[in-house]
Amino acid sequence: MSEIFKKWLKPQLDHLVTVQNSIFSEQADLVVQLWSGVKIHIHLINSVPKPRNLKRTLQDATGAGIGTLFVVAAQLLPRNGQKLQLPDWIQALHELTSDRVYAYALDQDAQPVIFQVH
Repeated sequence: MSEIFKKWLKPQLDHLVTVQNSIFSEQADLVVQLWSGVKIHIHLINSVPKPRNLKRTLQDATGAGIGTLFVVAAQLLPRNGQKLQLPDWIQALHELTSDRVYAYALDQDAQPVIFQVH
């Protein structure tokens, strides 16, 4: 599903007026260059990551002046309304991203969607 999402997301970003271009990369799933000179690495999380790897990825990018966006596959997250103790990696991601966690999934029509997780 991540390949479907990546192929959907790239043209969505490329059509934004502030985006100069976006490319698939080894550094991140997508690297987005804005006209303002800002570079953003988009990482799709498709399997349970280690919190230290999330932190290292964010620190390395921030140290180089690169923005970072993590987008989690919805199947890795608890169901909507489910009450439970969150796994360490979700808590770490929540703290590292200033409470802004985003997820992706396919909707009922098999179209990719992105949404914020609360």
